Formats: sequence, C-alpha cells, structure tokens
Amino acid sequence: LFSFIFISVVVLVLHLKLILFQFFILYLYFLFPTPHSAFTHRPKRSPKRRGFLRNKMDRKRPSRDEREKSKGRACALRQVQLKVSDLGLGYRSQEELIFSYCSGVCMNSLTNYDKILTGLASNGKNILRSSPPTVCCRPVEYDDDLSFLDDNLIYHTMKRHSARKCGCV
Repeated sequence: LFSFIFISVVVLVLHLKLILFQFFILYLYFLFPTPHSAFTHRPKRSPKRRGFLRNKMDRKRPSRDEREKSKGRACALRQVQLKVSDLGLGYRSQEELIFSYCSGVCMNSLTNYDKILTGLASNGKNILRSSPPTVCCRPVEYDDDLSFLDDNLIYHTMKRHSARKCGCV
C-alpha cells in the first residue's frame, strides 16, 4: 500500500511540474515575443480565379452606347404631361394628355448601308448631293388614336400622335 501511495505522489508531482513548466513557457512567450510567423499558422492564399481582373488595364472599357445609357442619354422613350393646345397642332383644348416621345443618342446603330455611304462621302467619292443620312432616335411604334373635345365642343381624333416604342432608324 505504501508503494502505491508513493508512486501516486510521484506521478502527481511530475504532472504538477509539467503543468508549471507549461505555464512558465507561456509566461516567457508573453515576456519575450518571437516573430509572428513562428507561432501562428498563416492561411494559404486562395488559388487564382480564372477571369480575375488584376488591374484597370485588364478591364474591358464600356462601349459608347453603354456609357450613353449609363448617363441616361441613350435613345429611349420619355414622357411629359401636356395640354392638347400645347401640342402646336392648332387645337384649342384644356384637356391633358401624357405625350410620349423619343429622345437620345444613337451610336452603334449604323447599318452597313449607312457605313458605306459615310465612307464614300469621306473618301471624296461624293455620290450624294447632300450629306450622308444619319441614324436618329425615332418612334418605331405609335400609341392608339387619341380622341378629345376642343373648347368649341367639337370632337377630334389624332392618329400617330405619341410614341409607344423607340428605335434608332
């Protein structure tokens, strides 16, 4: 029995020494710090992703049409509320309508036909009597007919008065 107690005490003392030694080492680490990389694990960098853009030069520059769209100047349908008499068609009426119109810039909408005419004009082979046609923002579809009463209580119907859809033509 005595030998069992003696061995247990020796084992306990050895464990206490080991625990005290570990605390002492930790204490030394706090007193005398070592370089960061010696004690901490740094994660590896992630592998390079395909298509990852490293600098500004690798980025695709947006087209002129894309830049115009982002500025809100691309060919688009816009609306304004007006009185019928404000349309300038000679009608006198206080009735109001929402007038839809096309407005904006058309850049890359030139057809091959337009490009050929422009090229011929710039090369001095002026086959046109005037300047080559330009592409412009125009209605490609119109709203339904508009009916209204003028100030003299006369009923009028306007056709193709307001744009429904715009395009570069």
